[in-house]
Amino acid sequence: MDNIKALITLLLLLMLGTMLQAQNSSLLIYSEDSVKFHLILDSKEYNPIAQTQVKVEDLNATSHKVKILFTEERVQPTKAIIHLKSGTETSYLLKRNKESKTMTNEYDAMVSTYEYSLKLVSEQSNEAKEQQVSYDSFTNAVVVTNNVDVYQGKNTYQTADSTNNNSYNGKIGCTPAIDELAFKRVLQTISSQPFDDDKISTAKGLFVSKCFSSQQIEKIVALFEFEDNKLDFAKYAYTYAYDLDNYGIVGNAFDFKASKAELLRYIKSK
Repeated sequence: MDNIKALITLLLLLMLGTMLQAQNSSLLIYSEDSVKFHLILDSKEYNPIAQTQVKVEDLNATSHKVKILFTEERVQPTKAIIHLKSGTETSYLLKRNKESKTMTNEYDAMVSTYEYSLKLVSEQSNEAKEQQVSYDSFTNAVVVTNNVDVYQGKNTYQTADSTNNNSYNGKIGCTPAIDELAFKRVLQTISSQPFDDDKISTAKGLFVSKCFSSQQIEKIVALFEFEDNKLDFAKYAYTYAYDLDNYGIVGNAFDFKASKAELLRYIKSK
């Protein structure tokens, strides 16, 4: 009888441990303008090599002290306290503040400095995230539990194969593209933002570790009001496109022929 009780107790402890582990949270921080940084979380540095995007997994669902150090000398450190919810992946954008400050450097010269703030972008449940694990299949992202997950934003080109569920046979940047239901949610989230800057920062947060078709990216680019923003984001999104040989259709979202021509030149340079 004692052996049976001990076995039951052990099984319950194992189940409890598994449940607690499943409820652990993850944190993703990325910069708006590709500035590189070091992430220090609760006094522990997670990326000795500065990156533009850092992801940490297997974190406790509680409050954490965040300190971010930048490689650019003129950028002041960012400090904040964030709260992670149980079983979620929380994404934050490092957004540059518009106001700059003036200070004296070691040579007694006056220099302008500026700061970044952390802006909450999304909180996604791990259950939903399980559907997106394959999005990283052909990127150079490295996922290490309770360590750093760095997205460099560069895909390794692959040729089409039987794993794709359509007839596209051209150059592939990533795979698979998200399904239409997931894309509809992405489109609604971006379009709900009032201004282009907000739409762009939200879109970049949603693009991390995902893959889109050229047609899907065209619809997202069309959401932006200003032509410069459309062109800049179209270039940014090329990294996250599945059907690279079709990427020229993204130019249909532009208002001017010059923008379409610039995008085509950009595509040819890749």
